[in-house]
Amino acid sequence: MESAAQLRENEVWWQLAEEALRQGNHEMVEMAYQQTKSFDRLSFLYVITGNTAKLQKMLRIADLRQDTMSRFHNALFLGDVEARVQVLLDVDQPTLAYLTAATHGLDDVAAQIRASLEEQGLAVPAVNANASLLCPPVAVLQEGSWPLLELPRSLCDKIMEEEQQPADDLQDAFKEVEAAAEEAQQAQQAQQAQQAQPRWEAEEAVEEAEEISVSDEESEDAGAWSDDLDLGDEDLPAEPAAALVPSPRPSLFSQWCERSSLCADHAAAGDIATAAALLNRQIGVVVHTALLPLYRRVFAAAQPLFVGFPGMPALATPVQRSVQPTLPFTPVTLGEVTALVKKSLKAFQGAKFEACSAGFLETFRSVPFVLAGSKQDEALLHQYLDLAREYSLTAALDTAKHQAGLPAERVLLLTYLMTHTRLQTAHLLLTLHVAMVAAFKAENFIDAALFATQILNNSEIGSPKNASLAQKARKVLAKSEKEGRNRVETGYTPDSPFVIECEELVPMKKEAAAVCPYCGAMYRGEKKGKVWCICKLAQVGVDTVGLVCTNSLLLSVSSTSRFHG
Repeated sequence: MESAAQLRENEVWWQLAEEALRQGNHEMVEMAYQQTKSFDRLSFLYVITGNTAKLQKMLRIADLRQDTMSRFHNALFLGDVEARVQVLLDVDQPTLAYLTAATHGLDDVAAQIRASLEEQGLAVPAVNANASLLCPPVAVLQEGSWPLLELPRSLCDKIMEEEQQPADDLQDAFKEVEAAAEEAQQAQQAQQAQQAQPRWEAEEAVEEAEEISVSDEESEDAGAWSDDLDLGDEDLPAEPAAALVPSPRPSLFSQWCERSSLCADHAAAGDIATAAALLNRQIGVVVHTALLPLYRRVFAAAQPLFVGFPGMPALATPVQRSVQPTLPFTPVTLGEVTALVKKSLKAFQGAKFEACSAGFLETFRSVPFVLAGSKQDEALLHQYLDLAREYSLTAALDTAKHQAGLPAERVLLLTYLMTHTRLQTAHLLLTLHVAMVAAFKAENFIDAALFATQILNNSEIGSPKNASLAQKARKVLAKSEKEGRNRVETGYTPDSPFVIECEELVPMKKEAAAVCPYCGAMYRGEKKGKVWCICKLAQVGVDTVGLVCTNSLLLSVSSTSRFHG
């Protein structure tokens, strides 16, 4: 490095970069490329090392250099579709820019380019629905120099280190190396002989006994090795003893399937068929296409691949969560599901009902793949399922009431039903507030008084943050009691017990309901055997054993076990 810096020749820097790249010292390679201003090589170096931050800098440098091809290559390496579209627009290729934006899902940008093409009278190309997306490669190593194979010091190394060593010393070094090699060979042979001794010592003893049993008379009759081939009186040799053949052991993946009743363990073993069958028997899942990403994720997490020598296949090393008994690592954790639930609740608090529904739908899909480490964790998972069902139902009611063309009584009924879902106290106050205001504006004063009373009887209404809501509820209650009538007939009967039908979103009696075996949503009896809107996974009304999140075959296994590769 110091010599190259003193010489200041590009050829020297290139030779240094080539040798440093061969040794895996990509930090020195980077410096050499910077000295020679090899921008394209720098970009490729950052790609194979996974340095996306510096790739972004290279994209900006290419823009300043006005190097169009370099801009496009860097945008391609980064997977930055917007940058690629802008490059194509800058070089007057609007057709390619439109195809790039449309193929990669940039609908707004594609619409703008399409409008520009139509204004210019240019033909708008058709988008290939089967087009494959261009994705950046995945780096093998992100930081630090690549590891080198450590070899023992050879005789040549000693000679290079001691150039002025006398000849006698060199001869001694040769002898030391030869002696060490001979010693290692003898040790290896002894080890092999020791390993082979127990297996064959019985057969060797039999052969020795047969040799010793030859009589002296028979040995004398042999003469000068005469052989008259008189084989009539000779006995056939005894059958050799059967060799010791080890019995085959079951594969690690088959052990995972045999020792666990969790669908995640079967998916980790690559047996998607049995995993799907388990989910069907346990919670009635029939829509497995929605779970394919989780199947793949669980399988990939339990069987990582490591890069071996060049030209050799990658090494698969199964990751296990325990040694005794052997079971695979499960990537979907209780903490991950908890984060999903918190995110969905936050979206509900902000009235982002689409995001809330999407978050709880992902919760429904993730829970079957979670391993509960205790009874408390199992109870918490069931609680999350209840929350997901109730909040998804509330979001569905809110979405339905905003549909165009609904009569006023239907809108009011949907608003009222939102107060009958089992939400957290703070969120229940929100639905009661919305229902009270809607009833009051519609001059349904009896219903408004009912909701105002429920607000005032809530345990958290005394909190300072709910002071304005309490004051509003008192005013609504006072005026509603004076009016004492309902102008719009909704069919809402709060005194009669009912449950919400989750497909038609209407009240119904609980006795006539068909229940989803997974999420617990209720539907009319005639909808038994179908898949409906809450969890979008299970078949309604079938009998199952319920959610299994602990290993019933090996109760000693817990999610807190140590991981072993």
